[in-house]
Amino acid sequence: MNGGLLCSGKENDVGSYGDDTPGVTFFGTMDGLPTYTSGITFSGTMDGLPSYISGVTFPGTDFAADTRGIKTNTGSAVDTRGIKTNTGSAVDTRGIKTNTGSAVDTRGIKTGTDFAADTRGIKTGTDFAADTRGIKTATDFAVDTRGIKTNTGSAVDTRGIKTNTGSAVDTRGIKTATDFAVDTRGIKTATDFAADTRGIKTATGSAVDTRGIKTATDFAVDTRGIKTATDFAADTRGIKTATGSAVDTRGIKTATDFAVDTRGIKTATGSAVDTRGIKTATDFAVDTRGIKTATDFAVDTRGIKTATDFAVDTRGIKTNTGSAVDTRGIKTATDFAVDTRGIKTNVGFDADTTDVKTNTDFAADTTDVKTGLQCFPLPPLLSCRSWQGSFFPISHLTIAGKTL
Repeated sequence: MNGGLLCSGKENDVGSYGDDTPGVTFFGTMDGLPTYTSGITFSGTMDGLPSYISGVTFPGTDFAADTRGIKTNTGSAVDTRGIKTNTGSAVDTRGIKTNTGSAVDTRGIKTGTDFAADTRGIKTGTDFAADTRGIKTATDFAVDTRGIKTNTGSAVDTRGIKTNTGSAVDTRGIKTATDFAVDTRGIKTATDFAADTRGIKTATGSAVDTRGIKTATDFAVDTRGIKTATDFAADTRGIKTATGSAVDTRGIKTATDFAVDTRGIKTATGSAVDTRGIKTATDFAVDTRGIKTATDFAVDTRGIKTATDFAVDTRGIKTNTGSAVDTRGIKTATDFAVDTRGIKTNVGFDADTTDVKTNTDFAADTTDVKTGLQCFPLPPLLSCRSWQGSFFPISHLTIAGKTL
């Protein structure tokens, strides 16, 4: 019964006499009269979910979902990333929790009061308007999915990079300053600054992109937004490159005197680095997928390159004998361990900056960690999910000394 109470009655001797008015059960016996044993069980759900079992209220009581899948409750909730919310809060499908007083996105950025959530989980403030490119403006402030606030009169694109008053923002989330121009590829230009489509700003003295990449002096920007310097540059992992190097839009370091094909992939007589940070050998060719190949490579039906001394996995990663490089630029070697995100590591190797734990005895990161228990009806059994992330069916469950 929808909206009912899940409970169980205990077994009793029910007499063959008593009040037989509907809704009333009389318990007892009379001398000389036959008796029998009856078991009574009531069951039901609240909004399609078990909400109350043997006096125990489950997390997620009284959940409602609107057409965008945003859940609200009066107690607490846990989204798919294990973010708990307070009374009266809402949780959208991207794990941004909000409440009357403040909101916290998945990166722990606190935001202001009384936020609403749009279909992409972007929190917005008062009197928002959207132009044809989906850029939102407000007279107060706006907060994107990364919890970035914007100032009065600023604009916020779908990636939520905050901007100053009067600045422009393209749909790729590049933040710019006053009097910037925007070409058809969303590249910002100004008197002293230029930014490519990945938001990397350059200037005469120094440049810092939106991903915190530090660059050196006298950078130039070509039509693809690739930066070159006479000193050095650093990619997103803080790896420095030598004098005369180039940095592509993916922040992969490259060597001197590289040529660039139409895909922005660097090649050179000595070595080359593709956009995935995979090192390749001398005189590699470049196929239409930007994958570096060497002499005598074969291609199977999945476009995977193989050679005498190289192996390539299903993600196009080339490996030498005894070594490998994954798609996240992490160097690996024999006897590597693999963490839960598939990153291979080895003694002496550093983890990348993407919250990946490496080597022995690492603690789990705070991302996607579930704690507690949440149950759903999956006939014929009740299925529960622990807040460590796993689902398991159960026929009965004991909580607070009560067997469900």
